[in-house]
Order: sequence, then C-alpha cells, then structure tokens
Amino acid sequence: MTVWLSAGADWAPIPADVWAIKDGPKGAVVLEERIRFKVREMESTYRVRIFSESGRNAAALPDLPKAAYDIKGRTVYPDGREITFDSRKDFAERKVEAGGRESSQVHMVAPGVTADCVVEVRWRERCDGYRDALPRRFTNGLYGQWRLGNAYPTRVSAVEISERMPLATSINGNSQWKVEAKTIDGFRVFIYRDLPAVEVPPYSLQVTNGLPRLEIYWQPDPLIQAFSEGRDAYWTEAFKRIYLPDYEDSVDTGRPFKQVAAELIEGLPEPPHARATELLRRLDARIKNMSHPTAEERAALPKKFWDDYESKRLDKVAASGLASSRGMRLMFYHLLKTAGIQPKIAKVVDRDQDLFNYGRLNPWQFHHDLLGVEEAGKGVIWFDAGNRHATPGVVHPDYEGVGMLVFQTKDSKSWKPSLELLGAKPFTSNRRSYAFSLHLEDDSDRFDLQAQFGGYPEYAERYRYLPLEPKEQSRVLKEQFEKNRKSLTISRAEVKDATVPFRPVSWVISGSLERESGRRREVEPFPGMTWPLWVPDQLDATRTTSIVLPYLFTHAAVSSFEVPKGYRFDPPAELFHQNEFGTVLWASDYDPQTRKVTVRLDAHVVSLNLGASHWSAFREFLGWIQEACQRTVVLAKEG
Repeated sequence: MTVWLSAGADWAPIPADVWAIKDGPKGAVVLEERIRFKVREMESTYRVRIFSESGRNAAALPDLPKAAYDIKGRTVYPDGREITFDSRKDFAERKVEAGGRESSQVHMVAPGVTADCVVEVRWRERCDGYRDALPRRFTNGLYGQWRLGNAYPTRVSAVEISERMPLATSINGNSQWKVEAKTIDGFRVFIYRDLPAVEVPPYSLQVTNGLPRLEIYWQPDPLIQAFSEGRDAYWTEAFKRIYLPDYEDSVDTGRPFKQVAAELIEGLPEPPHARATELLRRLDARIKNMSHPTAEERAALPKKFWDDYESKRLDKVAASGLASSRGMRLMFYHLLKTAGIQPKIAKVVDRDQDLFNYGRLNPWQFHHDLLGVEEAGKGVIWFDAGNRHATPGVVHPDYEGVGMLVFQTKDSKSWKPSLELLGAKPFTSNRRSYAFSLHLEDDSDRFDLQAQFGGYPEYAERYRYLPLEPKEQSRVLKEQFEKNRKSLTISRAEVKDATVPFRPVSWVISGSLERESGRRREVEPFPGMTWPLWVPDQLDATRTTSIVLPYLFTHAAVSSFEVPKGYRFDPPAELFHQNEFGTVLWASDYDPQTRKVTVRLDAHVVSLNLGASHWSAFREFLGWIQEACQRTVVLAKEG
C-alpha cells in the first residue's frame, strides 16, 4: 500500500463534477460497476464517490474473491492525495450480519476510506470452470448470477460479455429499467444508467427488489432440443440427463453396503413415515457426516480423506463409517429403496438467493436436494439426510414457503416433474424455551438460566456448537450472551449434548447484573435473552414488498424470583396481543406465602409470508415483542 500525492497511472484523474457530488440521502453514489467476461478470465471494476459518514459502507465489497489477482485500487481525497493498494491483504474484513438471521457475510473494506473520498478498485479472476467460461466457484463454472445495482444510487452498471462466451446468457429485471445493448470490439455490452438505491428492507427477500440480474449458465445440447417442446418436456429431460444420474449412475452398492443396509432395515416399523424416520435416525447414528465433524473427529480425520473420497462409493462409506452430506443423502436414498420406499426427489432453491421459476429453463438454478416420503392420508415428509443429528424432517427454513421442482415415479422408470410448494413447518414444531431463576441480592441480580430447543432452532444451536471443543463452546455462548446485554457478568456458560445424537442441544448460563439499592427496584425477568424476533431500530411507515419471516416458531420464557424482605410486589397488568402474525403474552403471578413471583413471556409466530398490505400489522406485532421483552417488574419499598 502506497501514498501518492497525485493521480496514479492506472486510473484517470477524478473529474470535477464527481467532487461536486456532496448531497444525497445515502451518503454515497456508485459511479461505475462493471463486469467484463473475457476468454478464460473475468474483470470487475467498482468506483464510488463517498461524501458523508453515512456512505462509508459503500467502500465494502461483498464479492472480492480470495482467488482475485492483478488487484489495482486507490482511495483519492479532494486535495489530490491518494492511497494506492494492490493486494487483498490491504483490505480490512468487516462481518456483516443479515438482520436477525443466523448467517453473516464478510465484506472487504478498502483502505483509507473517509467521509469525503473516491474509491476505485479493479481486479481479475481466472475462469477455471466448465469450458473456461466462469470461475469454478460458480457451481463448477456451470452457473453464475449477478444482481446489478446497489444499496446506493448507481450511475452506470455495465456488463461486457465476449462473443466467444460458450455458455448461455440472459439479463432480466423490471421493465422500468432500460438497458442499452450494443456490440463493441467483440463484446456484447449491456449498460444500465441511473439505477436507484435499493436496499433490502427488514424481513423481505432480496430477490424481489426488481433490479436487473445477469445469468450465465451451460445449456446441455439435449436440453436445447427439449427447450422447444415445453416446460414439462424440458424438466423431464433434465432429470433424465442430469439429476437422476446423480442418484443412480455408477453408484457402488456392493457387499459392505448390503450388510449395513440389512442391519439398518431390520425391524423397521411398517408405515412409510415412521419407517423412513427411524431409518434416518439409524443411519445418522451409524455413519459420521464429516461435512459437519466434531472437533475430535476433525483432528482424527486422515489428511487425504477428501482427496480420495467419492460420494457414490457407498460400499466404502459403509465400510469406513464416514461420509459427506451428499454421501449421506445418497445412502439414505438407496436405503429407502432397499426398505421398499421409492422417495420423491425435490430440487430446492435458497430463497435468500433466488426463487425457482418453472418457466426459467436453467437446470443449474438449484441449491439443494430433499427426499420425500409419502404416506396415504398423511401427505409427504421431506427429509434432509445431510443435517447431522437433526430431528428427521427438519429442513432449513430458507427452502420453505417457496416453489420447488419435484420428481416422482410409480415404477422407478418414468419420472414426472411438478412445481410444488414446500410448506413451512407449523409453529409448534420449532421451539425455544428459557427458564430463568433469579436471586435478588443487595447490589446485584444473580440468575441461572436453562435453555432448550426443538425443531430447526435445535439444529441451528447444534450447528453453531458441533465443531467446537467444549471450552470453545462455552466461550462462544458466553460472548453471545454478553453481546445481548453488555452489563451482564457471566460466571458459567455450558453447552450440553451438541455432539450427541438423539439428545436435544441445551445450555445453561449463570451470571449477574449489578443493581443499586433504593426505594424502587426494577427487575429484568429475562436478562440477556435473545428476543423472539429481531426488531430494527427504525421501520419505514410504508412498505411495497412482501413480509417474509425466517420460520414459524414458539418462544416460551419463564422467570421466577423471591421478593426480598422490605419490598413489596404490585402485580402489573397482563399483556396479551394477537393478530395475523401471531400472539404475544406477558403475565405474572405472585404467591404471598412464599413471596415468589413468576413471569411468563410467550410469543407465537404463525405466518411466514404476507403481502405489503399487512405492514401496519407487522409493525404492531414487532412493537408488542419489544414491549414484552423490555418490560420489567418494579418492586417498591414497604412502608
């Protein structure tokens, strides 16, 4: 990284009209974002004018790959000084959490950013995937997509694609965005101008923002022929050529597999749902999913395990007792068939990244597979065999509430495609339970907490702690709790059964909160507890996009404490609210004989996806959650 006093040779001087940009609601304007697909490499350019503190985040790049090379960048100031940089190591990492979700991203922040500067970055990446058209990180080079535009106004968003690009390409978006399309020096060029700032509002899907989207993907020759025969014909051919071979072709089910299969199938119940559920439990106990290893398993794993591993070698999986998530799914598929059940196969899309469109004939748009088992009169249970130690039937909620492509057969020969909805699990299936015991002392409130989980929340907790040593589990839990309530002092944090199958994950916390004695004492019944839903600091008055919740669930908390001598408890009014999004309850009870107070907080989230017309009700629902979680119990001095 170097500091220069004048413009570097790799960039043109900053025009005066760029420095004249000093006003705007977002604090920054993207001057240019450009992706250029050449032969065997792609080149990206990003230039932004930052003119206030609120715009500094515009210098954070969400997609600066580790394999990037020939990086050239600079941060320029109005007086002509600049900082140049040429390595990914020059960038700072910033963890960006998606509001209220369990996931986060790492953005790369350019060096030297101030509230008055211009940042310009350019880098290249090798296209080492299929046919050297895309980098391998994009589905092995078979499929990539890019959303144009930003959370900041964008003057120019451009895509340049070599005419020698061997893959299919498409650019689409709302018709309100006009594209300039032309051919220049062997490149097809698409330019959008003056795209507005489009942020993803809380509890919504990014894919519905309407901004233009670029897709590049391989369309196999047999599917090109089926293209003109209609959607059903296309997806039938895609299943025959691509999807079914993943399950059936060159799969080794020799003697070791047959021996394990015989053991796992023996004594299974007859009803299909119970049969499949018990079979998956047995498989999970017998074969270790090394895509999600414990710390001990990771340390013991042979160094070349993944170099030699092939998910279709089910005989080797059976003999070694080790598999990947994909291998677990393949094992479960063939075990079901051996047990007399022909499962359905569903291709699903992560709704945070895309939505499946039956009419968009791109065979690579899916992110995951599920296996379905149907029982007469009881519908279908969808299983994800890669979710290690999860309750059978638990599916990641990012696949729920949206369309999926389902294939089914009656004779194991002729498969038919259909567009179906993966419904959300009922709120009673996903549970978070917290039990607080408070001890009110002269200068502090001590507490002990036991937390238990069920359904997807249980798997999310397990996924967080499974790969960690017990000491690391405790550290992560302690830090999480202290982050929720900064004035807490945690003396004990213990995660239980994160690595033990068939036992739900739980944890215990002990800590204290300093208090000042006085005529009036406020007691927080649930110190440090994560709220049922994330409540943003600000919510817009109106909304144009649908409201999408993470998943349906019930959140139950109970807290008990004894009123100290010299204080009295005056019962506060009960809170109970209900609308189309769910219910929120806060209630207290007092036993004068034992001087024990019990406080309950229950929240049920019962709607996954409602239209923008329900925005007022959702704001109200979040307000109830905030009110209940912030409510305290007030004790007054007697006499």
